[in-house]
Order: sequence, then C-alpha cells, then structure tokens
Amino acid sequence: MSLLEAVCVAALAAWLAVLAAMIYVYRRTRRTERLVGELRKTLSAALSHARTVQRLARIKERPRRRYVVFHYIGDLEADAREILERELLRAYREVFGIRGVELARPRIVLLDDKARCGVARIRHLYVNHLVGVMGLIRRVGGERILLIPVRATGTLRKAQEICRMGVGPPRHRK
Repeated sequence: MSLLEAVCVAALAAWLAVLAAMIYVYRRTRRTERLVGELRKTLSAALSHARTVQRLARIKERPRRRYVVFHYIGDLEADAREILERELLRAYREVFGIRGVELARPRIVLLDDKARCGVARIRHLYVNHLVGVMGLIRRVGGERILLIPVRATGTLRKAQEICRMGVGPPRHRK
C-alpha cells in the first residue's frame, strides 16, 4: 500500500469514527435524520476526493516519451550513433548525476547522415534538460560538433517527418 492510499484510508476511518460518535450522541433527538443525511453527504464527498487523488496519482506515475529532433553541424562517422549517445549520457550525467540519467532515460533513436539530423528520446518531464545538455556537447569521437535542437514531438513518426523535411540550420557551402 502506498503512502497516498494509507492517508486516504486513515482519513476515511476518521470520518467513520466521527459519524459513529455523532449518531450515538444525537440518537435520541429529532435532528438525527437530518444529521445522518449531512454526514452521508460529507462521507460521500470524502470518498469522491480520495478516488480523485488516487486517479491523479496514477496519472503522474505514467511516464510519457518525447522525441527531440536535432540537427548537427560537423562531421560524424557513419556509425556514430552509439558514440553520440555515450557522449550525450556522459554530459547528462555530469549535469544531473546518475539519478537524473535513470529518471530521464535519454537515448539517441535515429541519426541520419544525409539529412544531418537526429532524434533523441526522453521522458516528457525532462525535455528541457535534454535541450540544455545538447548545448554542452562540443566534441564527439574527436570531431568538433554542434547539436541544434529543432523541435520536440510526441511520436517517433512525426520526428522522422521533421527530419525528412530538412527543416534546420543552413548548410555550409564549400
């Protein structure tokens, strides 16, 4: 039983104790029926509140994924996805610690050499953290690189579309 459930159960038990005490005290008066009706309404409201709190707690527990589309300026090898992911995890760990990496779970999902674009996956609460960490990465595998976050989306399909459209930083002409 979680702490939230324990608190809700304790609150309901307290309301039931109050209800029983009030019924015992006012048992012989004419106002008993009205009092019982009011207490039922109060108890019903408390139960409704407890159910709402439980629903909200379940919603907060469920992490959602977000996909951050980024473009990069610099030269990367063909198989640089793992190297870039290691560098991203290292930079994220430097700033937010091991616990931060465990909570956010940043990953490089896609890296397209032709479009010079990539997609990183992270939990929805930590999107801004990832964008900040991307600005700290300056070298990957000995090569200079600049990561430019373009947009965050909720689906991988939409992130791939943005990558294919080629919206991003201007290309350098040689």
